[in-house]
Amino acid sequence: MGPEHVVGAAGIDGSRRDPGNLGIPVGNGRTAGAGPAESTRDRARGTCEQTAKALAVAEHAGVRIGPGVDLVGPAQGRRGKELGLRAARETPMEALGATTRTDAEVLDLSGRVGVVAPRARADPVLRNGNPLDGPEPFPDPTDAVLVIQGRPNREGPQMSTMWQGCLPHTDYFEMRSSGGHDYGVWVTTPPRYDPAAAQAPVVYVLDGNWAVGLTAPLIVTQLDPMQSIQPYVQVSVGYAGKEAEQWERLRNRDLVPPGEPIAKEYIDAVEMGIETGTMTREQADAYLAELSDSRGDVFLNFLTDELHPRIERDYGTAPGGHGLFGYSYGGLFSLYAWLTNSTFFESIGAGSPGIVNAESQVFARLQAMDDTLPATKLHVTFNDRELLGDLAVYQNLAKNAATFLHHLTPRSGSVTSALMHETHVTGLQASFLSYLRTCRAQ
Repeated sequence: MGPEHVVGAAGIDGSRRDPGNLGIPVGNGRTAGAGPAESTRDRARGTCEQTAKALAVAEHAGVRIGPGVDLVGPAQGRRGKELGLRAARETPMEALGATTRTDAEVLDLSGRVGVVAPRARADPVLRNGNPLDGPEPFPDPTDAVLVIQGRPNREGPQMSTMWQGCLPHTDYFEMRSSGGHDYGVWVTTPPRYDPAAAQAPVVYVLDGNWAVGLTAPLIVTQLDPMQSIQPYVQVSVGYAGKEAEQWERLRNRDLVPPGEPIAKEYIDAVEMGIETGTMTREQADAYLAELSDSRGDVFLNFLTDELHPRIERDYGTAPGGHGLFGYSYGGLFSLYAWLTNSTFFESIGAGSPGIVNAESQVFARLQAMDDTLPATKLHVTFNDRELLGDLAVYQNLAKNAATFLHHLTPRSGSVTSALMHETHVTGLQASFLSYLRTCRAQ
């Protein structure tokens, strides 16, 4: 805690502070522009002096102190002042080391942030002048002429910047497939993950642009004493750059099995979207066009043959025990992957699988199998609100999922199911957690 934190974040006399003009009490009978009373100034100076002494005592005792203040709103521009104060009482190099290396140590992220090294995450900052010449440049935010957050600047949504600030232990990179498609990949490692000590398998989660924020935080279930979940590295796969804006359309290409028929109820739902103004005719036509040329087989090969070798190399993952989870059309893809009888995945979760058409490819593939089902564990969920609601597309989806499960009953295989008390939109997280508890319990 630095002097900037003590003086700027809260009124010493208990009054509120105007966040745009730190140090000036408001709402206590004084005019906001009149400035604090002299007694308040004296106490602020005294607090600064005592804070500096406390820092010196703590450092002498070996306490690691990483810079960091809780300023919000317009006050964000003054964050650098704390670094300048540290540089003035230590050295500029020590202050920079504290705000990078020491902060990483305090947060148990050594080697992952705060250093320039392979696989470490960094936000390079280009400044005017040499910051080692003195503390003066640090408080001035205009001195930083360029900040590259997470990856080089490019046109399109800065997905890495958005998610890396929200999700702990999560890296982001982009990868182009052999077919020329760009994918965004979020890799969330378990707390205190050390592949040299114990390698963890991978759980691939589809629809990363939507699902990562709902599923990646659940990686902490590995530390939950009330329900033991096997360690896993989560890899969420979505779309990158300008294509990220079109993820709802592009998922039709990647997550739907080739030759999947388009149900009338689905077309009706798209037409309803046009009538309600949620999409234009042009968007609807592009949306349905992807379904007419779906390539779920190509995307499955990308996951197992192109993406996974990179994940295994860069994150030291286990050679087996991998999982796959998808929801809605992602759930349909999960069933398709299961029905290929591949041994790559040890377990597969299919949440509210998008079996909208009773003539779906998954029924044809299942019929072509003999009585022995794939050895891969399969967990299927669907939602009661889908079945009991008044939208035909969701009613069909739930009924067809139940029919698919019914066809599995007389056959031997490791298949489980669960009914969620959610809608189709709200069911993703509950479905993923059900998959973890059922298929990946310790």
